[in-house]
Amino acid sequence: MATPAVTVLMPVYNGARFLAGAMESVLGQTFGDFELLAINDGSSDQTAEILASSRDPRVRIVENGRNLGLIASLNKGLDLARGDYIARMDQDDICHPRRLAVQATFMRNRPEIGVVGAWYRPIGTGWVRAVRLPTSHEDICSWLPFHNPIAHPTAFLRRKVFVANRLYYDPSCLHAEDYDLWSRAARVTSLGNIPKALLRYRVHLDQITTQHGSAQSENAKLVRGRELARLLPGITPGEIDFHHKLVTSNFTPDPSTFSRVESWLLRLHQENQRASAFPRASFDRAIGKVWLRASLDCMPHAWAYSRFAGSPLTGLSGNRIASLAGFGARALKRVMSDKAA
Repeated sequence: MATPAVTVLMPVYNGARFLAGAMESVLGQTFGDFELLAINDGSSDQTAEILASSRDPRVRIVENGRNLGLIASLNKGLDLARGDYIARMDQDDICHPRRLAVQATFMRNRPEIGVVGAWYRPIGTGWVRAVRLPTSHEDICSWLPFHNPIAHPTAFLRRKVFVANRLYYDPSCLHAEDYDLWSRAARVTSLGNIPKALLRYRVHLDQITTQHGSAQSENAKLVRGRELARLLPGITPGEIDFHHKLVTSNFTPDPSTFSRVESWLLRLHQENQRASAFPRASFDRAIGKVWLRASLDCMPHAWAYSRFAGSPLTGLSGNRIASLAGFGARALKRVMSDKAA
């Protein structure tokens, strides 16, 4: 078999429930020059039978024999991949038919990019709009101290960059291994996101985010702290913890805490204006978005709108008047939703 242009890397563990649909969405791609590298990680359900039932020669099955875990399977897949590019795929998601075509074309036209993701649409929730993530390398780097900027199952990697820089998933960052990997990859290559919904991301009770939310949160906090330390070398564990609670909407919505939120974000803004640890304009946009979200988390209290309207942070993510109008509209929508519930 000729070497494929793309390896679609899909570890599977007890994935029988949604596996057939996930495989069908890959095998039905308009771009055909790929292998589907399915790593069966010691499944005890019908996963092996579903994988073996495919007669498509592009399907390549590797059996771990026993359960090694997701990170070990992903790293094994990075070593076994034959394609110039590696496209991540989860066992329960659905690819847009043109996902591989769009991402392969993007990478061929942008040789400086080592990782490109895409926007996505959730399945299994009431949310129907595409989840939009930052698209430029500057905006992605500036988003790293706050949130994971690339959705893992949309990621499309340039294999030679990962081989040359020994970029593997870190077992110590369990359940936040992708966030950690993008943080490290951003030091040696450019990252991007395609502003199109190229994946339908399934939300259900069996997924990692649901089952291992606590461990995922703690390891994500470590990544955030590492990124913040680039800007604040003397940052304390208490400050990292407060920042983590802020960006995950787990802070107490009272006037005192909200005042601390504003002071903290102003400090980040001012320090980056001085040190330029992150691209200034992009970092300010990220701070502005976090400030807007934190302000909405404090609604419907009148003091929240008053503080938001008078803060120098308001408008950092764009036009100040537009920010005020957007805040009012979203706050009203949230209040109406709460009343309906």
